[in-house]
Amino acid sequence: VRTALTTKKISGKFIGSQPPYGYKKDPKDKNHLVVDEETAVYVRQIYKDFLAGDTVLGIAHKMSMNKVPTPSQQKNLTATQKTFKGIWNDSIIKRILTNPTYAGHLTQNTTRKISYKVDKKVRLPKNEWIIIRNTHEPIISQEDFDSVAEILSKRSYNKKKRTGQTHLLSGLVFCKDCGGAMSFVKESEKRTYLVCSRWRKNAKLGLCTSHSIRESYVENLIKEKLKELASAINTSEILIEANAFLEDEKDDKKLIDSLKRKIDVCKNTALSLYKDKASGAISESEYIELSEGIKSERTI
Repeated sequence: VRTALTTKKISGKFIGSQPPYGYKKDPKDKNHLVVDEETAVYVRQIYKDFLAGDTVLGIAHKMSMNKVPTPSQQKNLTATQKTFKGIWNDSIIKRILTNPTYAGHLTQNTTRKISYKVDKKVRLPKNEWIIIRNTHEPIISQEDFDSVAEILSKRSYNKKKRTGQTHLLSGLVFCKDCGGAMSFVKESEKRTYLVCSRWRKNAKLGLCTSHSIRESYVENLIKEKLKELASAINTSEILIEANAFLEDEKDDKKLIDSLKRKIDVCKNTALSLYKDKASGAISESEYIELSEGIKSERTI
């Protein structure tokens, strides 16, 4: 199935369940895209604002302030924003600005599901995208698309800042008021604050307030709590249980090795019986009777 779908992608056929924002499926051909003027107007505006000097985050704020439906809202999909639905973010804008589909070149295979058991998807590197040129009507001219790509390559936010510093609490601390992740702001060499990233990025939208807390204070608080937990743990009992578990593992390994040796003996015995039957040393009925016994022993 995967091979068949890849073949369709390479032949320039759209196989997704939902077309990109700004497009819809052709009523005459579900594998072909046509411009959806209702949303294409916003795609053109995003490119126009960016080429005029606006930032990715600034465009996202403008779209949210103007209450423009997000791609997930427009397609009646489950919103990715659980707390504040309908809010545009820089990631959505950047995906639109970097998708060659808007220049008329069908782009697929940009994401992959982690597993068939998990709905979460991961973004694939650009060299794994399947891009087929000139498959449908463009919303953006090739010249504008190339200009945007050149600007993005020069913008500082497009380059990963590698300071070498890793925060102990990265991805573990969240704002109590809005549930957004806390980001780290370095005030000086010795002082770093945790600030609500949702407020930091969307202050104008009033999604949260400007509260912060010292990183060192949070770390010390966690250390004290860990000490309290550690003092309540009976380490001797844990060691006894751990040793018992290891002994059980050793016994299980011995049993497995013993069973493997018995299976090998059964295999060799069955081979010898076959040779004896072939040479006439035992009759057919004797061979069947002995073979059944070996099969039973091997199954047990």
